[in-house]
Amino acid sequence: MAAPQLNSYHIIAGISPSDGGPSYSVPTLVDGLCNLGVESTALTVRSSEHVQEFSNNVKYFAHDLKAFPLLNSLRFSSQMKRYGVSVIQKTDIIHNHGLWLAPNTYAGLISKTTNAPLFISPRGMLSKVSLNFSKFKKELAWRYWQKRALSSIACVHATSEMEADEVRDFGITAPVVVIPNGVDLIDLRVFPRNEYSNSRKRRFTYLGRIHPKKGLVRLLRAWALIQDAGLPDIELQICGPDENNHVSELRAFVRSNRLQNVVFLDAKYGDAKWRLLRDSDVFVLPTKNENFGIVVAEAMSAGIPSIVTKGAPWQELNSLNLGWWVDQTDQAISEAILAASRTPIAELESMGKKCRVHAAKNYSWHSVCEKMRDAYNEFGNT
Repeated sequence: MAAPQLNSYHIIAGISPSDGGPSYSVPTLVDGLCNLGVESTALTVRSSEHVQEFSNNVKYFAHDLKAFPLLNSLRFSSQMKRYGVSVIQKTDIIHNHGLWLAPNTYAGLISKTTNAPLFISPRGMLSKVSLNFSKFKKELAWRYWQKRALSSIACVHATSEMEADEVRDFGITAPVVVIPNGVDLIDLRVFPRNEYSNSRKRRFTYLGRIHPKKGLVRLLRAWALIQDAGLPDIELQICGPDENNHVSELRAFVRSNRLQNVVFLDAKYGDAKWRLLRDSDVFVLPTKNENFGIVVAEAMSAGIPSIVTKGAPWQELNSLNLGWWVDQTDQAISEAILAASRTPIAELESMGKKCRVHAAKNYSWHSVCEKMRDAYNEFGNT
């Protein structure tokens, strides 16, 4: 007899591009679960930014209190709350993504009113680095609503063993399942690389939110060390949405230290993002902390190696010769950039091909969604 079809609702505060990796990974997870026969819907708060529409698998709700700066950031939506506790009468799984914002508390309410098991994906928000950002607001959130919302968790979804450890360190005792994020394997024929030439500088690219957590000041300090020793024929691109005017701080650092060959680019999404990666030689993520770092998997999909600090769980870059996994120091980052700049082009291309194979084997969305469905069956019935 075939197993009965599962149904799941996914709660996420926002899926605008500036919301980072989950704005891509959560809707794509929902789509993939639907393709496997797990009827799934994401509920989110609509932002004033452009958001990608994901057919009928995402429902958008009005954003309350937008005129009040502090309250605006918490993403209150009375419309979403009413829908969750009134319209959803029955479901097999409530899956909450992220913490600290108002919709993340609605998930607990919906779980209680529907009697559905509650799954939590912290999405990196339980790391020590993340907990220290806006620490006062998070302490208030924990005291007044988030703790209650976490009172009856069926399972925690971590995207890496490092994040699983963070869950335990925070004191959560519910079962933990480790399932990585998935990544689209792009068709390289659609995004051909520019041919290498002696006239083009070797290009290192950071792509992601421009936020202090990402360690970009450290990256620029590393670039300064290289420049002091005699800058090779390389350039650095920093591309992404600005948060808290951090781009101005970075530009000021570049000016005051007279850094050369550093370019700032506006955020790029969709095809423009893939073209940027394909026209890069090495991806760089100098992050202070990352539960996964989906853009590293995207760089693999684009066929380029990466330099990633040990704030993100990418040990396989070293063990499988897919790039460089380095300490979170200026010196370590500068040495990795120099090593990559001296690596023959043919060897970089060979590393990029291995990256593609590794991404296809370990981070395909089909595999990820199958694991999530299995977790729902295992922990959703306890």
